[in-house]
Amino acid sequence: MAIPANDALSCSSGGRIAAGRHFVSAFWRNLARGFTEITPSGVKPYHGLLAYSGMGVDQVSGKIYFDGGGHNDYSGEDPWEFDYENRLPMVPHYAPWVYQGMPLEDARALRDNINWPGALMSGGLPVRPISRHTYKSVHWVDSLKQLLVGGGSTFGGNGDYLWYHEDTGAGAWWNAPNDYWGYSPTPKIWTYRGSKLKTPSYDIQGSQHIYCREIDRIFALAQNGNNQLKVVEHHPQNNTWIPRINRADPFYTDVVGCYDSTRNKLILLCVNNYLGTAPYVLEYDVTTDTYTELVTTGPMPTGWYSGSGMVYSPVTHTCLFLQPGTGLIQKLNLNTLVWSSEAHGLPNLNQVEGRWVFDTWRNVALLAYVDSLDVRVFAYKE
Repeated sequence: MAIPANDALSCSSGGRIAAGRHFVSAFWRNLARGFTEITPSGVKPYHGLLAYSGMGVDQVSGKIYFDGGGHNDYSGEDPWEFDYENRLPMVPHYAPWVYQGMPLEDARALRDNINWPGALMSGGLPVRPISRHTYKSVHWVDSLKQLLVGGGSTFGGNGDYLWYHEDTGAGAWWNAPNDYWGYSPTPKIWTYRGSKLKTPSYDIQGSQHIYCREIDRIFALAQNGNNQLKVVEHHPQNNTWIPRINRADPFYTDVVGCYDSTRNKLILLCVNNYLGTAPYVLEYDVTTDTYTELVTTGPMPTGWYSGSGMVYSPVTHTCLFLQPGTGLIQKLNLNTLVWSSEAHGLPNLNQVEGRWVFDTWRNVALLAYVDSLDVRVFAYKE
C-alpha cells in the first residue's frame, strides 16, 4: 500500500516511517527555488562561535549542530542545536567554560599534555575540548550518532594561558594539539578520539574535511611541505586514519572540495594564490586512489578559496560553490563539465567553509554564516 504524502504523517524529527522510508514535510517539498531564510527567532550563538566553528547536519532528525570557538574571543567550546525541520529556536547544550583571566596554575591543573593533548581534564579524565577553531572539521556521522570535531590553534593572546610557549614556559596547553573528539548530543558527552601529537597518522587539521555519508568515510585534505595535496582517509567506526597517495603539484596552495556520491569520487577545486596560476579541478577516485585533472569550460571561481564552501547535489549531479565577495553561487555540472553561475542575493555573505552542507533527504543545501554579528541560516533548493 502506498504511503500518502501529507503532513498528518509528519514526525517532529523529520522522521522515518514504514518499510524504512522517510517522510519529507510539505515545508521542504514546497520550498521555492533559490535561497530561503530559515533563521529561527530567539537566542542564537554569539557571532564568535559561528565565525570560527563548523556545523554537522543530522538529516534523519532534522537538526544542525554547531560547535567551535575562537582563541580567546569568548569562553569555550560550545555545542548549539538547531531543529531546522521545525525551525525551532536554537538551544545551547551547556554553559561555556571560562578561560579568560584564569591564573596560570589553575589552567595547568586542568591539562594533561602528555596523555590527552587538547583536553580539559577533570578527575584525571578528558571531559571536553578546550576552545579552538573547528570550522573545517565538524561533521555529523550517522553511523556513530555523534558530531565529530577536530581542532587547531589554541593561542589565546596576551594575558591568558591557553597556549604553551616553549621559549618562556608560560601557558598550559600545547598550541595546535590537532586532537579529535566525538560529541553525543543526547547525553551531552564528549569522547576523546586521539591527537596527531600522539599518533602521527591523525592528520586532523587538514585544509578541509569531507564527510562521505554514503560510504561512512571522512577525507582530510592537507598540504605537505612540498605543495603536495595530501589526502588522509578516516574510518569513524574503528577510529583509524589511513594516508592515501600524495599528488605532487607545484601549483597548489588552496583547495575546497566535495564528495560525488554518484561516482564515489572527491571533486577538488585547487588554486595557487601566490603564483597567480589558473585554478583547476581534480577528480580523486576513492576506490583506485588516483587523481585526474578535469578539463572544464565556463568561468571558474577565482581568487582565495579559504572561507569558501562546495557541496555536491545528487539531484542535478552538480557541485555548488559559494565564495564570499562574489555575489554568486557557481555551479559545475559534472555531466557536461561546464561552469555556470547565478546571483545568490545573500546579504553580507562571509565565511561559509564548514557551514555549507547538502541534505539528501530534503534535497536542499543548508548554509549558516554571520551577517553583521547576527547568525543567519538559509536553505537552498535547485
